[in-house]
Amino acid sequence: EKTPRGLTRAPSQAVLEVVCDRFGYIHAEALIPSEDGSVLVQSGAAVCKTVGASDFRMASSSFCMPPNVCIPGRVWRTRTPEWHKDISCFSPAVFLRVEIADLVGFKGCACIPLISLESSKVLAVVTLYAEHATEMAEIPRQPILDCLNRTLFDGQVPTEIATFRADPLPMGAPESAGWRGKGADG
Repeated sequence: EKTPRGLTRAPSQAVLEVVCDRFGYIHAEALIPSEDGSVLVQSGAAVCKTVGASDFRMASSSFCMPPNVCIPGRVWRTRTPEWHKDISCFSPAVFLRVEIADLVGFKGCACIPLISLESSKVLAVVTLYAEHATEMAEIPRQPILDCLNRTLFDGQVPTEIATFRADPLPMGAPESAGWRGKGADG
């Protein structure tokens, strides 16, 4: 599927590089729906700033994520970004790659759906990883989204990146260790 201003299915490696450099993430990946639309697969666009990030990328290359499975699969299904302080405390039921992520030192995680305004389909899910836990109030959510928009579309925004609420999930809600944004459709 092609959207205005040339976004085909996923952001390029150069786009991910800009976001990592500007906001201090050590790994970024863009996952896209498979040809049959049943799972998310690696798009080929990824940035690895450390040896550990490269190891994570290699170990993750064959992972497929059905809707609602793992953080990217859940973001794909809900169309809602998620921001997590420390993914190392998650169980494999919540984050399939937690053991690999913990081994390479990933802590903070942001996961953002890119949604076509033309078709309302999720074109890609961008996942960013940091090597330190970050307090939710310290995550520059809007600047990250603005950077993705400017870098992807040169000021034109044909793809919606979901909107956010500033309040954390209620205590006891799933992912209470992190923060989940409110998506474009609710």
